[in-house]
Amino acid sequence: MSENQTTENKKGFFRAWMLIPIILVVIAIPTILGTVLKNTLSKAAGKVGTPVTVETAVKGSLTQQVEISGTIATEEEKTYYSPVSAVISKCDLKAGDTIKKGDMLVEYDIEDLQKQLEDAQLQQKASLIGSDIAIKSVNVSQQKAAEAAKNYEEAEAYVAHYNEVVGNLAFKLGEAKKVQADIATVKAEIEELTKTLKADPEDKKAAKKLTKKQEKLKELSKTYAEYDVETLTAAYEQNSADLAEYKALKEQYNATKEADPTAGLQKEQQAVNKEIAQKSTESIEEAIAEAEKGVSAEFTGVVTASAAAGGMAVSEGMQLFSVADTSKIKVVLQVGKNDLEKIQLNQKAIIKVGDREYSGYVSDIARIASTSASGTISVDVSVHIDNPDDSLIFGTEAKVTIDTAEKKDIILVPMVCLNYASDSTFCYVVRDKKLEKVTVTCGISNDELIEITSGINDGDEVVRNVTSDLTEGMDVNPIHESEDKKETSEEK
Repeated sequence: MSENQTTENKKGFFRAWMLIPIILVVIAIPTILGTVLKNTLSKAAGKVGTPVTVETAVKGSLTQQVEISGTIATEEEKTYYSPVSAVISKCDLKAGDTIKKGDMLVEYDIEDLQKQLEDAQLQQKASLIGSDIAIKSVNVSQQKAAEAAKNYEEAEAYVAHYNEVVGNLAFKLGEAKKVQADIATVKAEIEELTKTLKADPEDKKAAKKLTKKQEKLKELSKTYAEYDVETLTAAYEQNSADLAEYKALKEQYNATKEADPTAGLQKEQQAVNKEIAQKSTESIEEAIAEAEKGVSAEFTGVVTASAAAGGMAVSEGMQLFSVADTSKIKVVLQVGKNDLEKIQLNQKAIIKVGDREYSGYVSDIARIASTSASGTISVDVSVHIDNPDDSLIFGTEAKVTIDTAEKKDIILVPMVCLNYASDSTFCYVVRDKKLEKVTVTCGISNDELIEITSGINDGDEVVRNVTSDLTEGMDVNPIHESEDKKETSEEK
């Protein structure tokens, strides 16, 4: 075979697919050499076992935060009501208008109110006159009753007096009549004794009796004369007549001495009528004063609703419009159960709206939960904004970060170091180059770090990424994430 043929045969033997294994070997050589070199260096440094990336547990400070989006709202919204029943002469408010404290928002037409006042004043005058007439009539009636009562008492006293006088006179006349009867009896006895002595002048016993009877007659006559029967009779007749007169007057006064039992009520009724008329007038006067003042803004804010317009007749107490205070602004958050457990009143917060940032604090936590259409339960939490400005718009979204807890000098590890079982939380810790499973108790956390309150000590090397091939007790080669990144960077 010639040399040219050999060369041609060699050229004909090479194929393109033979390049693929060659390229793979060339690519793999640096990786294989790197691994061999890394293991060689590890053995040279005395490191053996499965490489694991670890983080060192350290003491430090941690602020736990909750981040939630919410809606900007006012902390104070006032609804204005009409203070009077009148016609609005001027009002051009609409929802979204900005108003300032002291702005005149509603003006009233007071012409109708002034006419009402004139009518009320006339009615009041008529009512006062009628009340005065009724009261005077009642007063006269009461005065007559009082006089009759007084006269009745006087007549009653006179009746008692004349009853006593007439009684005494009657008694004395009765006594005089008894003496008169005794005189008649003695005279009859004297007449009989006289007849006896005429028949027998020597009858000494009869003469003696006659003498005694004559002496008794003298005494009785003297006593009878002392009664002055004629005067007593005249006095008796006169006093009896006076007694009869006063008895008649007593009956007359008795019929009129009782006052009308409704008199007091009538006077009270008229006093009430006067007061009603007075208050009616005063009420319209007050309404005119209120209408003249109109309705002005009590604070700077934004109109959220308006039902008033010029030319509209409104009644007292009718809703006119509502204004939201722009100096007192909050963010309303709908907080779920997990975050709600961390939130408390007065916790500090940062509010972000677009490229603006505001400070604030948790000002209110609702005492009632709400349920969404999907069945999610949440509670409204209000976050007060300390430094609101004109760029905040009610109803727009704001992002809120609440500092829910802060601790110092605590054990911290990255969140990625935690592992969860059905009944516990645990970490893998490298101790004496062996892997140890440690049950831990956790405290506060943020997106990167978590507090460990038991199970891990300051300086412990905690495995970051746990895989299924790691088992407790196995030999491991701890590599700190910073070293691993450095070695990887050097290999590249």
